[in-house]
Amino acid sequence: MNSVRIGAAVALAAGLLAAPVVTPAWAAPKPVAPVTHTTAIGGVDPTALGQAPAAFDPQALAAADAKSAAKSPAAPGAPGAAAPGKTSDATPSAPVARASGAARPAVLTRELDADRFTAAGITWKRAGAPKTVTVQVRVRQDGQWSDWFHLEREGGPDSGSAEGKRAAAKDSTEPITAAHGEAIQVRVDTDSGAVPAELSLVTVDPGTSPADANLAGAPVNTAHAGTRSPNIISRAQWGADESLRPSDCSPEYSSTLKAAVVHHTVNANTYTAAESAGLVRSIYAFHVQGRGWCDVGYQFLVDRYGQIFEGRAGGADRPVIGAQAGGFNTYTVGVSGIGDFTSAAPTSAMVASVSQVVGWKLGLHNRDPFGRVTLVSAGGDATGYPSGTPVPVNVVLGHRDVDLTGCPGDAFYPLLASIRSQAATYRSQQSYLDQDLYGVWGTTIWPPAGRVEIHAQSSASGYFWRMTDVATTWASGKPEDWRFFLGSASGDTRPDLIGVHATNTASGFVEVKVASWASYYQETTVNTVTPARTFKPDQTTQLAVGGPSGGDVYIIAIQGTGTGRVELHRLSADSQYRQWSLNTATGLSSGYNTSQNRFLVARGSGDLYYVAHGWTGTARSEVWALSASSGFTRYIWGAATPVGYTSDADSQWVLGAGSVPDLFWVQASRTGSGRVEIHALSPWSQYGSWTLHAATSLPALAPPGWQFSVG
Repeated sequence: MNSVRIGAAVALAAGLLAAPVVTPAWAAPKPVAPVTHTTAIGGVDPTALGQAPAAFDPQALAAADAKSAAKSPAAPGAPGAAAPGKTSDATPSAPVARASGAARPAVLTRELDADRFTAAGITWKRAGAPKTVTVQVRVRQDGQWSDWFHLEREGGPDSGSAEGKRAAAKDSTEPITAAHGEAIQVRVDTDSGAVPAELSLVTVDPGTSPADANLAGAPVNTAHAGTRSPNIISRAQWGADESLRPSDCSPEYSSTLKAAVVHHTVNANTYTAAESAGLVRSIYAFHVQGRGWCDVGYQFLVDRYGQIFEGRAGGADRPVIGAQAGGFNTYTVGVSGIGDFTSAAPTSAMVASVSQVVGWKLGLHNRDPFGRVTLVSAGGDATGYPSGTPVPVNVVLGHRDVDLTGCPGDAFYPLLASIRSQAATYRSQQSYLDQDLYGVWGTTIWPPAGRVEIHAQSSASGYFWRMTDVATTWASGKPEDWRFFLGSASGDTRPDLIGVHATNTASGFVEVKVASWASYYQETTVNTVTPARTFKPDQTTQLAVGGPSGGDVYIIAIQGTGTGRVELHRLSADSQYRQWSLNTATGLSSGYNTSQNRFLVARGSGDLYYVAHGWTGTARSEVWALSASSGFTRYIWGAATPVGYTSDADSQWVLGAGSVPDLFWVQASRTGSGRVEIHALSPWSQYGSWTLHAATSLPALAPPGWQFSVG
């Protein structure tokens, strides 16, 4: 499933689980309501015609696109592409060129005085419009006329999406933005000279706010992060009027993120830092009120001073689907530089901030800024790639690489190599291991709402602050039938909820469901009948999640096996748990007591750990590990921990993140504090000393009422 939709917020049944409220250090300014004017335009002013530029030549535009594409590395498998590992100067396969043919003036206005505006664009009715429509404008601000700008058509939402259908009646140029617009002149040329129906000039006055002059971004309070966020100015800070967004529009999400698309907004580059918020508001209003979109098209905008603005609503840390790369909005994030970089280069501050937000977003989904990926076109007017066409691109790409546009400009496009490098550096410097504690209530004994709930404590707060409280759409089940884990089922580092129904299934086989992190656990993206026969967990067989993808399901047979050995059977997340990717006997003899030994699998390495916590020769709980690379025959760990014997009836042993993970002992009940407590052991001490003792805000409740994961 490519995308998911979130509706109204979910109300939690248990009031005592309300997360502590933290007041941010900055005061959010009030929303600012932009004023949008729409004016019908038409006719050719004969006086202006003698002073206007020549008609824009679509053939010249197509030639420019081809020249631009020649500067890009050829896509593997494309005509002219070099063999892997070799460079190629050949022109890669490019989108289908724009319609050619001589353009004729359809409209040329006189110089139109206007109320103050910071964004202006042209819209027209799509049905029956001429095949070729080209638009040029010039803007007067502070008494000075700009040069003529060619305004390209907007990328827009994917044509088959709900947003695309909503906005399908109109076509539009991108908006031109100017900090002090006071007059504008427009030229429209078409292949037939006919005027498009409902041709209109849309201008936006974004209003002003005292807060515009003292904006200060802050890191995003993400529910889960593998790379720390740069400072981002939130929608509330830049004064987004949320009432502009249509009531029938809800944020839509990709299941993961695969690529970052770099844009420019096309405007004068001489604005002040205090004017940036107004420019963002004007682009927002033009996209919603002028174009009929659900929200601003870009997920992020960056000004010449390096200020990063949150664009489309839905969560800066989440893979929100935008309207920034028509045909390729799913699985991508759009970051737009505020300015025109056709010939002028962006500032180093802008490039650095674009790199940071790109590095952060790709880091959240474990994507390599230097890598390549294949995206599948959703088609539409914005791109020349027909629907269903696989298109190999760089993970960090320019808008022109997928759509019929010169964006992000000839002066910005060559800097993509620098953005990839800086993004990779930022990601490596800001990355850290996720060690947040996720508790899942999924049994009929609790919660009263009757739905599986997730409650997570932030490792950054020493497990004191709650960062997630959410009820899923899943009905709770019997504790002896289900096991719940947090792991990556979507091929990135995000903590999807993986539920394994091991007993009493309708099919007679083990069934696996996944609620995606991207949908805030509201969308079931996998619901699979596996090839494994049902069994009762923790009698002769245990369950674990981990392995190469971080989300594979392991069925670990520890008693009564045909080989006389502990056996591992892995269902791969890549196959949506429909296929085995491992069936092997380990070097351990079978016969382990399941209530005294807990088997776990490390993420990434796939090494097999087991904690002997009910009886050992040392009278302490011991941790042992066998390497996956040896076929689970060679020990890589064997150590006694500082804790004595523990019981599955009131606590749980859990592995942390990383190929060499921390080991956590989570006390779920019978704690002195009356709350869930977490205790950590580091592999660097050979699990011999504690690195953490913390009481969380989660109320004590015995397993399997609580089921825990760390990551």
